Parts: sequence; structure tokens; C-alpha cells
Amino acid sequence: MSVNTLRRIRFGLAFLLGIDPCPLLAQGAGYLTLKESIDLALQQSSKFKNSRTLKEISARNRQSAGNYNLPSLDLASNIGADKTLVGEKSDPEKIYNTQLGLTLGLKIYDNGEGRVKLDQTEIEERESDINLRKSRDDLVLAVSQAWFELANKVNQEALKKQRNALVEKQFAATERQYREGLKTRKDFLRFKSEMQRARIDLAAIGSDIKVAKTRLLRSMSQPLDATWQYALSEPKPSDGAKFVKELPQDIADFSHLPELRLAELKIKSSVIDITLAEKKNAPHVQLGTQLVYGANDFIGTGRRYDEQDKVTWGVTLGVTYNIWDFGSRRNDIRNALARKGIAEVELTELHQDLMARLETLLGAIHKEAEALTLNQELLTLETESYDQLEKGFRLGQLGFLDYITGVTNLLDAKNNYFQSYFGLLSDLSNYHYYRGTLDEFLAHF
Repeated sequence: MSVNTLRRIRFGLAFLLGIDPCPLLAQGAGYLTLKESIDLALQQSSKFKNSRTLKEISARNRQSAGNYNLPSLDLASNIGADKTLVGEKSDPEKIYNTQLGLTLGLKIYDNGEGRVKLDQTEIEERESDINLRKSRDDLVLAVSQAWFELANKVNQEALKKQRNALVEKQFAATERQYREGLKTRKDFLRFKSEMQRARIDLAAIGSDIKVAKTRLLRSMSQPLDATWQYALSEPKPSDGAKFVKELPQDIADFSHLPELRLAELKIKSSVIDITLAEKKNAPHVQLGTQLVYGANDFIGTGRRYDEQDKVTWGVTLGVTYNIWDFGSRRNDIRNALARKGIAEVELTELHQDLMARLETLLGAIHKEAEALTLNQELLTLETESYDQLEKGFRLGQLGFLDYITGVTNLLDAKNNYFQSYFGLLSDLSNYHYYRGTLDEFLAHF
């Protein structure tokens, strides 16, 4: 069994058993992959857990609201003690007052309020379901973009380490020749400045990596002192080419987007609020029936509870109409109508905002793809040039300075390629987030 297979089994067991997968993963060799990082974030994120809890709450609320036309059974029992201190006493004097009642009630008609409230809880349940999906997608996007940022910085660090090693080697040779009188002080200072710049760049990228790791750990809901290792690899020129070939050409269909669907549900919810406000302002009619079993005065009287028990049945029709409330109910209707108007404007604005956002994103994707293609061509040219320079250097046809310049140009070309490659991946992950195909896109990694 391979190491990666073993790690997946351990991770799956952690999910099934509901335990922290970190210790299990730590026992396996290798590095944390992007998929494992996302799974870990989904397991640990308190925000995602809260979204699931809210969905469960809304489901229970809808179930409760659906019981509005079902009968209810209530049991009531009361006991008290009375003693006549002044005045005529009953014979025999009743000291204890006891009541036992079992009521079966059914609300036959409630002016339609129960049905409206059920519609309201159904919308709330749909909102919680959408929020759960949005919470998951937001989390996956955050982890993937933090992952791409870290991968970019780590690859840049590797290049800067190579460059720093070459510059230090170059400076050591120049310093030795300067001490021997073969190089001028100008050459010595120039190479020393170059070495200092390389060290500064290396220190800066080290700081950038710490920031990128912190961002990734926070997106995974991990402590900042966690010592995860990540399966980050250097991208090849062919890796970028396959994404350039499959570039999106038009704006993604965003009708399924959570924020758009939530805005649409907000309008539906405001319509329900209007209906409820209108019902409160109209005559309120209630029709109900109840079947009651009752028994009284069976403690302290020497009688059994069933000697005076009885069963009664009744029907109740109630009509309530508010004549004057200083305009409060009419204000409720106006406010509900105003909220509906605001929700409709917000939906229109959100639609336009999403269109602009996606237009900008599509432009950025094509810009990054063009830069990636050009940097890939430059990398190919610099690689060929380096091969020639290395051959000439080994044969003694070129000096060390020419060789170092060729290596530096090659490393710069690689650095530019990495920047374009991971920038394109970040933009594409954003695009697939809007399109609803983020999981399929990330399956490539």
C-alpha cells in the first residue's frame, strides 16, 4: 500500500469517527496535498460548522411550523388548600382544591397565518442551505488561493537561493583576485553590492513565505505554530500551456451564485412579511375545537377522582378587529413594502456588480495567460542560451561573469514564469468559484 493511500485512509477514518485528523496525518510520511489541506479546513473550520448547525436549526423550525394544523394534547393538574377563617363554613369543609385536565385541541382556521409562517420557515431553511454551500465554497477558495500564493513564494525562494549561492561564489572569486591585485576596487565593490542585494532579496522572500504560511494556516483553521509540510512542486512549462489552451472566453453563468440566490430569497421573504402585516391589519378570525377530560376535588374529600370526572367538547369561533392603534399596523405594511423595494434594488445592483466583477476577472485571466505565454517563450530562449553559455564556460571560451549573467537571466525568466503561472491559477480559481466548478478545477492539483 502506497504512502498516499495510507494517508487518505487515515484522513477518511478521522472524518468517520469525528476526531481530529492532525495526529493521524502526522503519523504518515510525505507532505500535505492541496486536497488534504481543503479537507482539513472543512473539518476544522468553526464558521463552516456553525453554518451546518444553523441549517439543522432551520430544518427543525420548518418542521415545527408545519405542525400548525395538527392537534395538540395538553395535560394540566392543579392543587391548592383553602380554610375558612371567618364566616360560614361548608359542611363538610373543603380544604383541598384539586383539578386534573387532559385537553385535545385542534386549530381549524387561523386566518392563514400558520401557512404563511410555514412559507417563511421554508425560505429560512433554503437560505441556511445556500449559506452552508457558500461557506464551503468560500473556504475552499480561500485555502486554494493561499496554497497558490505559498507555492509561488516557495518556488521564488528556491530561485533566489540559487542566485545567492552563485553571487556569493562570484564575489569570493572577485575578492580573491582583488586581494591579489588582479581586480580593481570598482569590480570588488560592484560584486559586493550585488551579493548584498541577493541576500536582501532572499531575506525578503523568507518573510513573504512566513506571511503566506500564516495565511494558509488561518484559512485551514490551524494554530499558527502548526508545523505542516506541504507538497509544493515546481511548475513545468507544459503545466501552464494546458491552462492557456482551456481559457474561458465568456462570462460565467452566475445565476446559481449563493449571494444572488440569497438576494432573490430576500425579496420572497419581504413578500411574506407584507402578507403577515396585511393579515394583522385585517379582521382576525380563529376557529378551534377541543375535547377536555376533567376531574375535580378528589384529594382530601374521600372521593375517587373518577366520581366527579367529566368529558366536554367545545367549538370556539373568535373574531378580532383592531379599530385604532395609532397607525402602527399600517406602518408595518408600509415598512414591509419599503423593505421589498430595497431588496429589489439590491438585487439589481448585485447583478450589475457581478457582471462588472466577472468582466474584470475575465480580462485579468487573459492578461495573465498572455504574460504566461510570453514568459514561457522567454524561459525557453533563456534555457537554450544558458545551455550554450554553460558549454562555452566548460570549454574555457567564456568568462565566469558571462556565465553568471546567463544563469541570472535564466533564474529571472523562471521567476517571471512562476509569477504568471500562479497568478493565472489564482484568477482561474476565482472564475470557477463564480461558475460553480471550483472542485473540478482543483482536481487538477
